[in-house]
Amino acid sequence: LSGAKPGSSILVPYCGIGTILGEGLLLGCKMFGIDKDLQDVKASKKNLDWLRKRYNTQAPYKITQGKINDISKITRKADHAVCEPYMGPLLRSSPTEGESKKYLKNLSPFYEILILELGKVVQKSAVITAPRFIAKSKKEFTLKLEPIFQKAGFKKIESIAYRSSKSKMARDIWILKK
Repeated sequence: LSGAKPGSSILVPYCGIGTILGEGLLLGCKMFGIDKDLQDVKASKKNLDWLRKRYNTQAPYKITQGKINDISKITRKADHAVCEPYMGPLLRSSPTEGESKKYLKNLSPFYEILILELGKVVQKSAVITAPRFIAKSKKEFTLKLEPIFQKAGFKKIESIAYRSSKSKMARDIWILKK
């Protein structure tokens, strides 16, 4: 979705245990991951070392412990960014309309910081997943991200709505270009 080609650099905030990083390594991209959780950083390095040996790839990677408001301090530039940040609480049932609005209110500043930080370092494209809460009333609630994309220098190319049949929440996958 990012349009990355072999040799491109991809920044992965919230890299977790390295799933997206691993996909990029297999494509021959230079991967850079950031996660605030030290245990995830360690697990990611272990997983990528195994992947490099198993599939004989020499694509470079670096994983750093850090927070979203430090992205532009940790890395100067990347061709692309791909991430699924924190999506809100784990839902065991559909939220009410009031709960949905509360979740979005709490997530909004978090996403704004992320997008503005990515705008400082991303040169070509970004793919960002955001939550879409589906209330008990069936009404849907989403973050208002397009003004933030513009402020960060991104243009929306496409938004893909995704929902698993068992999920209590849907996802909007935003594809952005510089």
